[in-house]
Amino acid sequence: MLAYVILGLLATVSAAPHKEINIDDDDQTLENFITNKFNKLEAESRAYWQEYEREMKTFEEKMKALSRHFPNPILEEGFDGDKYVIKVSLHGFDEDDISVQTKKTAVVIEAHHSNGNSKNNFFNVRTLPSEVKSGSWTYENDILTVECDLE
Repeated sequence: MLAYVILGLLATVSAAPHKEINIDDDDQTLENFITNKFNKLEAESRAYWQEYEREMKTFEEKMKALSRHFPNPILEEGFDGDKYVIKVSLHGFDEDDISVQTKKTAVVIEAHHSNGNSKNNFFNVRTLPSEVKSGSWTYENDILTVECDLE
């Protein structure tokens, strides 16, 4: 039984991957060899992350360029005195087409307009700050204004 265990261990060790460490210079110590390998790996890692950063910057630039082709209907959003105000451009809608629901943590803006065969829809959910307690809205000159009172 012991012989089988020893043979199993030998087979396992023999099957394990082996990597030879070649120290080219006879004067080079193992410590220097390890330090050099570590420095090489560190340089490769640094190069990898620099390339990653370049790729991410390129990606961000392309996303910004793409977003210029899609207009942002949110004209203004933020604190204005004792209110939190959101202004949205909703061209092509009537006041009756618009629905605004204000909840404690979000405001849901929906607009649906049909004119013959053409349909125009808008849907947007905005997260509200924790200080908001209630809100009201007005629609004038194709601009929806949502005003939320603060606690």
